Amino acid sequence: MAVKPMAVRSAGFGETVAEALAGGGRLLALCRLPGGEVGAVCDPPAGVRVVAATTGGPLGRPSASGVVAALHDEARLASDGVEWSTPAPEVRVHGAGVFTFPLGPVRADVAESAAWRLFVMGDEVLGLHMDFGYKPRGMEQMMEEAGAEAGILAAERVTGTSVVAHAIAYAQAWETALGLVPPAPAVAWRGMLAELERLHSHLGDLAALAASTGLPVAAAELLLLKEQMLRLNQDLTGHRYLRGVVGVGGLRRQPDARALTAARLTGMLATYRAVISELDGSTSFLDRLHGAGRIPPAWVEAIQPVGPVGRAAGLPYDVRTDRPYGPYLDGAPAPALEADADAWARYRIRVAEVEASVAWLLARLPQSRALPQGAERCSLADLRRGAAQNAGEPAVALGRAEGPRGEVCYLVSPDGPWVRVRPASAVNWAVLPPAVAENNVLQDQPIIDASFGLSVAAMDR
Repeated sequence: MAVKPMAVRSAGFGETVAEALAGGGRLLALCRLPGGEVGAVCDPPAGVRVVAATTGGPLGRPSASGVVAALHDEARLASDGVEWSTPAPEVRVHGAGVFTFPLGPVRADVAESAAWRLFVMGDEVLGLHMDFGYKPRGMEQMMEEAGAEAGILAAERVTGTSVVAHAIAYAQAWETALGLVPPAPAVAWRGMLAELERLHSHLGDLAALAASTGLPVAAAELLLLKEQMLRLNQDLTGHRYLRGVVGVGGLRRQPDARALTAARLTGMLATYRAVISELDGSTSFLDRLHGAGRIPPAWVEAIQPVGPVGRAAGLPYDVRTDRPYGPYLDGAPAPALEADADAWARYRIRVAEVEASVAWLLARLPQSRALPQGAERCSLADLRRGAAQNAGEPAVALGRAEGPRGEVCYLVSPDGPWVRVRPASAVNWAVLPPAVAENNVLQDQPIIDASFGLSVAAMDR
């Protein structure tokens, strides 16, 4: 979908964004647009709108008009020189016996670099402040400098568990901007690759959750299943994490359909069900998850978290079903929904999504055998012709995909070119502080962290 920005006065920017989102709309991104002005990409039920502040002077804060989901992006834009008309809200925790428990930015094992400041009284957590930006990589700038075709190499590296989701969203945005229609076989393979990615990502997250509750045997069994899926990916595409396959206009590489067999999927699923049965029968596992990291309802409504985090909080939104695209136009995996918004609910969502993805893949295995070879992408001449024809076009093209962590959005324009990315974790980090401060103790923090499964790299992009 390509949308031309709607210009508004700077002072009324926040109010206009709030009006565009009234009645169930969602804020997709708040960023600088190709011309340098600040824009809000809104997703109301009637269709995507881009609101652009084009006059001088301080901008009205969307968060001050009730769009709490804008807070993270407002802070990012303030560091980039944007002047807001009012100061950012400050949350302070103080009182007798309250102290700060620092965690990070250097943490144990392979945890990414982020600084947590937990405000505690004894063991009880009263608040959490997080700082990112310790390892910024300039991914959007790399995509712009590389151009539409080669920029997908950077998109695949924004976050390692969502390689295919980022590649699909990036490709779809540029295909819209350049007027390209990828071949049907390529679209079909994109869906199968996306569900294979969901499997290995969820298996890794479930293993981390088992480890956080002191169950190393279950964690090892789940990691072994993840390894099996990574080896399947290697045999299918030549890359364990499925890099180098999706391209603008189709695919860059033809998967070897012989590697994707029902026996490999059903064998993994049988072992998986046995491990999950063990976890569901473990009192120590269940006791630690129930009630841990529950997101307060007001924050669920204000931020509208995406992916498993959102669906565990009663929000049914899934790009595959609510905004169906490409391989999901003829049906998506069965959605799962929970309402408790705690670590247990997030665990149950991932458990169900593994089952649903395997079922979806098994139903499409016969089709994968029949897909023609050698018709996997538009020609490079088509891509370059589209770039030449659309250069200078003021419209912003949107591409999005449902990744393992939720909705991934890319905004692109041939004018420049210009690229902005909104990963799923950029939304879900906003609900972690209130969840941690909701009747939890310090010992719950690793479990809550694992149950959210968020990416620091997505914030330091």
